[in-house]
Amino acid sequence: MLIRSFAEANWNPDVVAELHAAEGLEIIFTDLTKPISTKSAFAEITTRIDRVFRSAEYWVISGHEVSQPKTRIVDYRKFWKSTNIGVLSSSGDLAEWRILNAEASRYFGVARRSSFQEEDLLNLLENFSTTWILVLDGPHSTLEIASALHPGWEAFHYRCPGLLLEFVNKNDAILVRNFDADDVLESGAIVITKSTTIKRLFGSI
Repeated sequence: MLIRSFAEANWNPDVVAELHAAEGLEIIFTDLTKPISTKSAFAEITTRIDRVFRSAEYWVISGHEVSQPKTRIVDYRKFWKSTNIGVLSSSGDLAEWRILNAEASRYFGVARRSSFQEEDLLNLLENFSTTWILVLDGPHSTLEIASALHPGWEAFHYRCPGLLLEFVNKNDAILVRNFDADDVLESGAIVITKSTTIKRLFGSI
């Protein structure tokens, strides 16, 4: 297992600078298949979070990467149905909302991590680059998170959306998602959170 900061991994300096009070880390497993590396990284992160956050709550946030046409089908399917991924949840454990833009719209959603089978979650992370695992310490509601993130956010292309960074810094939250390194034999996950939380989770890197 390899743990290194974005700066140590030679991420674009502009990306590192945008983190502000937060910090990004890569957790990489080498010489394993991509699915096993990703699962191993998530397991390592979860173990560390559960030691630090006494009441850790795991959420999944995601949304359409591009605008959708304003049609009855789109408005019926909204976001979660449009993914074709099973969401095993009661209505109180998930929410979704629409962002209107001229003649098009985008839907976003939030759901408890427990609403997904592991393989379904990995597929969501793989197919929607707007997807993150969001971790908070203490009780929160789907409506609370949906309200805070209502403006929506852009897809992750090696740059964390500003709205999510603001949420992280304000709520001492943690963002996690899968990550592919340049080396085909290296994959795993990235963690973005406040610098103080990074130290609690990983000590001095």
